[in-house]
Amino acid sequence: MCGSGASAVGRGAAGAFAQLLERYPTLTGWLLLQVKQRKVWLEQIHTDGHLRTRLRGLESLHDNFLRQCRSVGLTAADYPLNTADHAIRSLSRRVKAEMLRSFGSAARSAGATHLKGLPRVDDSGPPAAVRPYQVVEFDGHRLDVRLKVVVHDPLGFAHEFEMERVWLLVIIDVCTRAVIGYHIALAKEFSRYDVIKTIENALTPHCPRTFTIPGLAYGPHDGFPSGQMPELAYVTWEWIKLDNAKANLANETLTALCEFVGCLG
Repeated sequence: MCGSGASAVGRGAAGAFAQLLERYPTLTGWLLLQVKQRKVWLEQIHTDGHLRTRLRGLESLHDNFLRQCRSVGLTAADYPLNTADHAIRSLSRRVKAEMLRSFGSAARSAGATHLKGLPRVDDSGPPAAVRPYQVVEFDGHRLDVRLKVVVHDPLGFAHEFEMERVWLLVIIDVCTRAVIGYHIALAKEFSRYDVIKTIENALTPHCPRTFTIPGLAYGPHDGFPSGQMPELAYVTWEWIKLDNAKANLANETLTALCEFVGCLG
C-alpha cells in the first residue's frame, strides 16, 4: 500500500516510487509521455573537475507529477505527498534511467532527429570494423620536443614557458584510418579533460585553419571527414577503444562519455 508513510520509508524511496507506478499505471504512462515529448532534457556539466549528467526541467515536471498524483486520488496522507521532498529525487532517477535506457531516447531527449545505427548491448567487445564510424580508437602520441610557449594575459603582458614534451591526441576511424578529431595537450601527461576535449573535437564539425606559413594550404582532397562532407557533422560512433586513455579517465567520466555519445567502450 502507498498510504503509509512509515512503510514507504521502510521500503526505501526507490521501492516506494516503483510500487507507486505499479499501482497507478496512468502515472507511468504520463511520465513516458513527458519523456517522449521532451518536457525534460539532459545536460552535461563540469563540477569539481568531473563531467556529470544533469536533468533540466525537473522542477516543472515534478510539479505536474504531483498534480497527476492528486488527480488519481492521492492525498496529503499518501506517498509521495507525505514525504519531505515529495519524491523529487526518485522521480529524477526514474526519468534519467528512462532517458538513458538507450542512446536513441537520450539523443531524442537532447533534440536529435537523425540517428545512425546503434550498437547491440550484448556484444562482448568491439567488432571488426567493416564500415566508417562503426569503431573508433583513441591514440595518444608523445612528442619529445623542446619549445617555448608565449601566453598573453588580459593586461597584455607576455608570459613564456619552456616545455620539453607535448601530446598529440587523436580519434581515428578504424575502418578508414581517417583522423576525425584531435587535441594538443601542452603537458608532461595528458588528463581526462584532454581526452574529453579530443572526443568533443571529433564530434563537432571541423573548421579549416588559417595558416600563417607561406605556401602552406589545404589541397583539394585534404582535411577532415566532417570538413569534406557536411553530413558527417555530429555523427557518433558505435564503439570506442580507450585502452591508452583509461589510466587518465575515472570510471564515472568514462561512463558519462559513453552515455553522452551513445557508444560502447
